[in-house]
Amino acid sequence: MLLVDQLAHMAAHHPDEVAYSDLDSGDDDHNGIGAGNGRESDLTFAQWESGANRLTRTLVERGVRPGDRVALYLESTHVLRWIQSYAAIHRCGAVAVPINTRLTAPELASILNHATPVAVVTSNLLTQVLDRTDAPSIRQRLLADTEWDSMMQADDGPIRPPITDDDLADIMYTSGTTGLPKGIAVRHRQTHIIPAGTPTWSGDAWLVGSPLFTFAGLSFVYNPMKMGMRCLYQSRFDAAAWLETVERRRPKFAFVVPAMAQLITLEDRFDTADLTSIEMLSIGSAPLPPTLQSRLANRLPNATVSNSYSMTEAGTAFTYMPPGELERHPGSVGIPMGTEIRIADDDGVMVAPGEVGEI
Repeated sequence: MLLVDQLAHMAAHHPDEVAYSDLDSGDDDHNGIGAGNGRESDLTFAQWESGANRLTRTLVERGVRPGDRVALYLESTHVLRWIQSYAAIHRCGAVAVPINTRLTAPELASILNHATPVAVVTSNLLTQVLDRTDAPSIRQRLLADTEWDSMMQADDGPIRPPITDDDLADIMYTSGTTGLPKGIAVRHRQTHIIPAGTPTWSGDAWLVGSPLFTFAGLSFVYNPMKMGMRCLYQSRFDAAAWLETVERRRPKFAFVVPAMAQLITLEDRFDTADLTSIEMLSIGSAPLPPTLQSRLANRLPNATVSNSYSMTEAGTAFTYMPPGELERHPGSVGIPMGTEIRIADDDGVMVAPGEVGEI
C-alpha cells in the first residue's frame, strides 16, 4: 500500500483511536500561533481521514492536478492541520514540498522558484513573508488558520489517487550548508521502510518534536501508526516540559536531536524524573558526543539509547546503533537498517576500510 492507503486503512480499522496529539495546541481556534499553555488537542484516525479527504477536494476545486507541486509552508504549531494537508496533497496525486518556516524571503523565493508549486498551504503570519517573494507559479494560497473551517465543508468520501510507487511523493530541500538548498526527489516507494498494513494497536506513544519540514519530522507522520502507536508532538521544545510529558504520558519511544538531548541532561530534574516508560530513545540529525550518549544510556538502563544517521538524499534509509554496541563502538552511528550502504571513491569504486570516500 502507498502512504495514502495506510491512513485510510487505519481509519477503517481504528477510527476512534487517537493518532496524533498536539501537546502545545492551546485553543484549537488559536489562529495557528500556538498558545503553548499546556492544553492538548487530539486527532483520531477517522478525523484525520475525513479532514484529508475534504482538503483534497478543496485542492482539486482550486486547480491542483496530479503531478503538480504544492508547498507546505506552515508552522509546526499547526501540526494537526499540517499532517492533514500532507495527506491531502498526496491524495490529489500532487507532490508535497515541505518548506522551512525559518527562511528569509530571499531564501524562500529561491526554493519556490525552483520547485514551482501551483499552490501553497500556509498561515496568515507566514503569508507576510510570501508577499515579499516573487513566486509566479503560485496560483492559490490556502490559509490553514483562517480558511480551515470553510475548506472542511467539502465531501469527505474516500479518494484513491491515480499514483504508483514510481510517482513523486515529496520534494525535500537540504539545508544548503555549502550553497543553495537542493531539491531531493522522494518517490512513494522510498517511504516504505516500515511496511504498510494493519498493525496490532497498542496505544503506546512515540514522543517527537522535530520540525515537520525536515526528514526527521516527516518520518513521524506515518511511521508511528505503522507500528500500532500514536504520536505525541511537542512543537516547541522545552526540556522541563519534555520530562514532565514523559512522566505524565508515559511514551514508549522518543526521538530527539543531540541539542535537545543536551538540554534534557542539563535540566535540574533529569536525575529524578520517572523515565521508566521509555524503551527506546533514538537520537539523530546531528553528531552525538559519545559522553552524552553514555550519560543518557546510564540514566535509562532498561532502554535502547541509539545514535542514528541518515540524510535527506537517502529517503527513509538510515543507520542505528544496536543494543550493547555503545561501549564497543563509541561515536559510531551503528549499522544500516533496511538498506545497503557503501563508501566509494570519485569514480564510484568502493574503497577499502579506513579510506575516505563518499556515501
